[in-house]
Amino acid sequence: MICLTELNFKNYEIDATPICNYKLGAKCCRKELTSGGVCIYIQEAFFTNVSLQKHCKEQDVGITAVQLNLTRKV
Repeated sequence: MICLTELNFKNYEIDATPICNYKLGAKCCRKELTSGGVCIYIQEAFFTNVSLQKHCKEQDVGITAVQLNLTRKV
């Protein structure tokens, strides 16, 4: 898992920025202001998106999350 913060990217820029062998799991970007932004890239994409967009505040809080769906081998 790769978590990036303070991206200074817009949504379309994150969508157009692939990381080899990883899938974009979640993102949150500012719409009006510059700087900020967070995203999570996951290898072997076994995850569920967690919607936290309603908790993001343009100038105060940018958060995102994924729920990992892991199985344990015995």
